[in-house]
Amino acid sequence: MKKAILFAGQGAQYVGMGKSLYESNAHSKVIFDAAGEVATWCFEGPKELLNQTQYTQPSVFTVSIAVYEAIKAHGVKVDAVAGFSLGEYAALVAGGVLSFTQCLKLVRQRGQWMEQAVPSGGGMAAVLGATEQTVQEILSRVTHLGICEAVNFNCPGQIVIAGQEQPLAQAAILCKEYKAKYIKLPVSVPAHTSMLAGVAQKIESALNEMDVCQPIMPIMSNVTGEAYKADELVATVAKQVMRPVLWEKTIRNMIADGFDTFIEVGPGKTLSGLVKKIDSTVTIINIEDAQSLENAIAGGLIC
Repeated sequence: MKKAILFAGQGAQYVGMGKSLYESNAHSKVIFDAAGEVATWCFEGPKELLNQTQYTQPSVFTVSIAVYEAIKAHGVKVDAVAGFSLGEYAALVAGGVLSFTQCLKLVRQRGQWMEQAVPSGGGMAAVLGATEQTVQEILSRVTHLGICEAVNFNCPGQIVIAGQEQPLAQAAILCKEYKAKYIKLPVSVPAHTSMLAGVAQKIESALNEMDVCQPIMPIMSNVTGEAYKADELVATVAKQVMRPVLWEKTIRNMIADGFDTFIEVGPGKTLSGLVKKIDSTVTIINIEDAQSLENAIAGGLIC
């Protein structure tokens, strides 16, 4: 049996996330206390604030690490880590590359830089029930209106697009024509698009000033769908903000490498659903609060 931890990404946030762990688990409490005002955003919101990228990212990241510390205290051993988009930063902490404090600072900066990079706004939407070829055809019909790109290849039949509001709105109309479902996502910035090239440069500069350590276990990259190469880690992490998330490829590569158990850590169950659609035979465990942690322990699922 090979186990991996999967860290949740932006979009999974909700008001009150992590609070039960803060109140019941000493290891999680240490993380929330170290996060300062970010803990307040997690526990109290409001929703409108929590859905703004510059607040969402440090909040989801903090909850993810708080959950990770809680399960690590139970002696859980895993063979690799991966994170979806923002979740990859939690994977870097779990993989020993950055400390929580270092990474929280970077994640807060990343969220601010992303908001600043697109002052005119933009967004993201999931396209369901369409092939990659169909999605690319839809995008080719809206690019005259502005930037709109395929950015998350999540699982069979689910691709996320992102860009400026006008082409996104037209893409929503075209999805009906192609009999695909269009779902607007609760994010305020078109992540993983070419619009964020400047943010990638800032992230790389910030990382070059940090104490970046060698991974203590394989950390899967959204950019390549494969484990990070140590000598390319900084450059690859920086590119991630402006490059597509190859999630389906990542999970398929892990399964091919013998992984059969995945522990989703952080708010929500989005990744559990995606993994099941990629391969329904693997074991998926979701841990996001005190109750789900207790259930996993009682069921012997994370021993």
